[in-house]
Amino acid sequence: GLGTAALVSAPVIIHLINRYRFRRVEFAAMEFLLSSQQRNRRRILIEQLLLLLLRILLVMGLIALIARLVLDPSTLALLQGADVHHVVLLDDTASMQDEWNETSGFAEAKGVIEGLVAASVLEGGAQRLTVLRLSRLTRPDYLEQRIDRGFQVELKTRLDSMECSFRHVDLGDGLDSATQLLAKQPTGVKHLHVVSDFRQSDWQDSSRLVEQIEVLSKDGVTVNLVRTVPDRHSNLSVTHLGGELQVASARVPVRLTATVANHGGSLIDRVNLSVSVDGERLPLEVTLERIEAGQSVERSFEVTFDSPGKHRVEVQLPGDSLRADNIRHLAVEVAAVNRVLVIEGDPSDQEGIFPTLALAANPQASGYQTVVATSDFLYRNSLDDFQSILMLNVSELTPDAIESLEAFVREGGGLVWYVGDAINTGSYNSLLYAEGAGLFPVPLGDAPRELVRDAVGAPGPDLQLTGHPMLAGLQGQENPEIEATRIFRFFPVSDDWQKDDRRRDDSVTTIARLRTRDPLLLEHRFGRGRVITCLTSCGTGWTNFPQYRSFVPFQFELQKYISRPDRVLPQRESGAPIHLELDPARYGPSVRIEPPKNSGQVTAEMQVQAGSVRTEPGAANGTGTGDAKPTLRRVVDYSRTDYPGVYRVRLVSEDVSVERWYAYNTGRDEGRLALIETGAIRKSLGPELADGVKIQEAGSTEWLAGEESDRDIREWILILLVVVLLGEQVMAYRLSFHPSRRVARGGVA
Repeated sequence: GLGTAALVSAPVIIHLINRYRFRRVEFAAMEFLLSSQQRNRRRILIEQLLLLLLRILLVMGLIALIARLVLDPSTLALLQGADVHHVVLLDDTASMQDEWNETSGFAEAKGVIEGLVAASVLEGGAQRLTVLRLSRLTRPDYLEQRIDRGFQVELKTRLDSMECSFRHVDLGDGLDSATQLLAKQPTGVKHLHVVSDFRQSDWQDSSRLVEQIEVLSKDGVTVNLVRTVPDRHSNLSVTHLGGELQVASARVPVRLTATVANHGGSLIDRVNLSVSVDGERLPLEVTLERIEAGQSVERSFEVTFDSPGKHRVEVQLPGDSLRADNIRHLAVEVAAVNRVLVIEGDPSDQEGIFPTLALAANPQASGYQTVVATSDFLYRNSLDDFQSILMLNVSELTPDAIESLEAFVREGGGLVWYVGDAINTGSYNSLLYAEGAGLFPVPLGDAPRELVRDAVGAPGPDLQLTGHPMLAGLQGQENPEIEATRIFRFFPVSDDWQKDDRRRDDSVTTIARLRTRDPLLLEHRFGRGRVITCLTSCGTGWTNFPQYRSFVPFQFELQKYISRPDRVLPQRESGAPIHLELDPARYGPSVRIEPPKNSGQVTAEMQVQAGSVRTEPGAANGTGTGDAKPTLRRVVDYSRTDYPGVYRVRLVSEDVSVERWYAYNTGRDEGRLALIETGAIRKSLGPELADGVKIQEAGSTEWLAGEESDRDIREWILILLVVVLLGEQVMAYRLSFHPSRRVARGGVA
């Protein structure tokens, strides 16, 4: 301004005034001096101008030092009063709850925002703030909010009440949102401050992040990466809790498995997991003796539920730096008993006795109950209460029975086929195989075939098993009986059916073969259900397998594998929405959603109107083909699922109130607290971006006061001032008058 101009022009004014301070007097000695001066006039003039220039530079350097001039174009614009927009991308994912020394990554992040606003208030000018949290990118906490002292007070109150989420959100998604927001601002100075813990897991595939930062840089955005966590801290995490949930029944022990991961850098000895059911801690502790750094350990335990219905199970670790992932929640649907329908083709064969004795000899101990019937049971009765259906040597099925059976499997029910002498191959091939679109996986040959014992042509055991999980208990030294198992007769597949799974384009998988390479056990999907097909009998007419003890665990493993998937209640990561499409003919418009009790959220009452939605292609049949038609549904979307725990959705149907439970847990990767080094970030960015992107270490505050960006230039200004000052003194001494010692003592020159 005018003050700066006046200061810079001061040496010129002083110089001109000094020129007219003295009265001109002519005498001989002076004439001699003037003639000497004329001879050296050019040299003296240049030296005087140089002295004047040095004094001007000295004043300008002092002004620059006082004003802390920053030679960054964006900052120069800031000092000139340009519009400045600060966008803060705040990482509030679960890993930011990392705690140390009575603080946390999220608390430090909020402190960074407070410091940024305080520095902006002191700086003055037209400055605005936008705060984007990763957990709510579509709903900014502040959008282009003008920064002033009133806002500074309001912000502190808002930040004090802001809590970190339990979600996992990709940092790249946040950069995308920030890029779109800043692209709407064509002019002005734009700063993006990414405030995060910067974990290695976030930068494993850094190509997307680098591309986004490059786009921001080309758009004139200054990218500032601000760390909030100084060091990696040790952390144990419960990453999985599950088990045999699909066959859980009351008063029968259910085997569950918990997985604990050591995300720290050192060995952890002897850790105890506590187990709770419906909020009550059990007198049971699951002990993990040692967990190596970077490794996971599984431990299994049994829980008995006293009553049928829905139950909550939690396992919990002792507290550590990240408490959010120390607990894992599970919702379990417990049946009074698992009902299995056994359809006998020929009741006189009494083949149904074998699976009945294997599964339900003692229903109170096994949790299974079998119902043995003929094929007309399929369309005369509801199948909804059954876990699975076994079809034993059923000759053929009527269209009504096929339709009912298809609906049962399509909705998730399990189905097992056993063949025998009564099989009508023509009916099976046309109605049940249906060119690969039906319930039966293969076209059958014309007649059963004997499996001849031939130690020379086909030596070894009759059965060749794959590594299928359903067959795990039959293999190896644990079950020597499989070596003695004999298959006397079987049904071959049609000659034109390709036996090599790799050469067929279908969903059928061969899981066991005969020693002749003919398929014996096959699996395929129909809708949501699993279908297992055995090309020999369930009784002892065609095989001796039911006579061995291994037949019993095989039947249990079979039931676990084919059981209804809807018996396993959903497990989701925090933040995933609850989406429901309800039949308006069955469910009313009222929906009640109860969050976990310790979440601080209130129960949501929703009134939902029916609307037309489009279902997924193939949802109406088991083939996965066909065009979807719009159907009338009540669509429910609930997104306030941030807090871990069990969410209960209560629906009102025509005759009964129905509850659906959803277990939510902290993202399993959030416990990986290893940090990426600053050098590694710069290496990922490359030389072109590394110089332009600023990276602030955890706890650093210099950049908030603008000191870091102008530190280097101030050092140069100080050096320049010293040089200019020395030069000015030398020139001033040279151009000033210095009497000789003799004159100074009063003598004659």
